[in-house]
Amino acid sequence: MFWCTVNFAAADIETPHDASSSKFSVAIVRPPEHRLTIEVLEKDTKTPIADAQIRLGAYGAATDPSGRAEVALPNGSYELTVWKVGYDTPGLTVDIHEDVSVQVEAVIVPPENPDAAWLM
Repeated sequence: MFWCTVNFAAADIETPHDASSSKFSVAIVRPPEHRLTIEVLEKDTKTPIADAQIRLGAYGAATDPSGRAEVALPNGSYELTVWKVGYDTPGLTVDIHEDVSVQVEAVIVPPENPDAAWLM
């Protein structure tokens, strides 16, 4: 991550302005070398899960209607995180040194009962 600051000194402008500055960041990553294919399925029924969010550090994707996503990555080790409301998935470390495919099984998490504290 590379952080930059831009300063605006309004001294040379005819119209009165206040000076200002802004800070922003830029993620700099190596170029991709391999492709990771992720398939996300519901554990018990093996039903594909669409629109699951995939994260591997600075890289990300979302699954398509068939529960699949592809991410181009450079060589390295990555923590694969899959997230979708209503599901729980295990964390997974993926080592990328060639094109790789992984399958992630998501468990349905029942919705919490908002009245649970009142039920005894």
